[in-house]
Amino acid sequence: MLINLKFGKMKIIYRILLSITALALITLTSCLDDSVMDTEVTRFDEVPYVVDFNEIPNTSGYIIRSFKGTTDPDFAQAASFRVNLSSPYQLNYDLNVTVEYDQDAADAYAADNAGWVSLSPAKQDFTSATVTIPAGEREAEFTVNFYTEGLSADDKIVAAYSITDVDDPNVIISGNFGTQYVKVGVANIFEGSYTADVDWFYGGGPNYGGYYEDWQLITR
Repeated sequence: MLINLKFGKMKIIYRILLSITALALITLTSCLDDSVMDTEVTRFDEVPYVVDFNEIPNTSGYIIRSFKGTTDPDFAQAASFRVNLSSPYQLNYDLNVTVEYDQDAADAYAADNAGWVSLSPAKQDFTSATVTIPAGEREAEFTVNFYTEGLSADDKIVAAYSITDVDDPNVIISGNFGTQYVKVGVANIFEGSYTADVDWFYGGGPNYGGYYEDWQLITR
């Protein structure tokens, strides 16, 4: 009787371990589910090759680029972004990825989030470009010049860039991270460090003469 009880307990423990293992496999598999692309992976040897943006956004869905405030309309400030190949292995050939400035996506984000405005296309110089992820590598970079003259430091400004094409039909564009939303942060034009030189004159009296003293005030 004791042997049967022990055997019964072992069967219960074995079933619990099997359940935990199955749950872990289901959880790992669900991480590969891209709901927008309707691509659900059930075998790890069938993990798709996906292009996306390198930087993971915050919980509000955007990354941040900060710039100086300026009154010069021709003053350009550059920011870089990277596209990424998410895959089990690197490719043994170059992969060409097309990226575009996505005004519709920026407008939609601003419409869905109170207090936000979309960046005017004229305030940046990027329209479309094809970048190349070299064979054996995972990333390619592109640069955008921003013109912040006239932008308010009080505004929450969003720009958007989307991956629109890839030259390999076996590589898909991420449905979750195929668009990069960027908060364009602009500092107040008066923010910065200043140095003020002040001359003081102490007037003389009946028994002593006046004199000058120089002071320098530095703010940071």
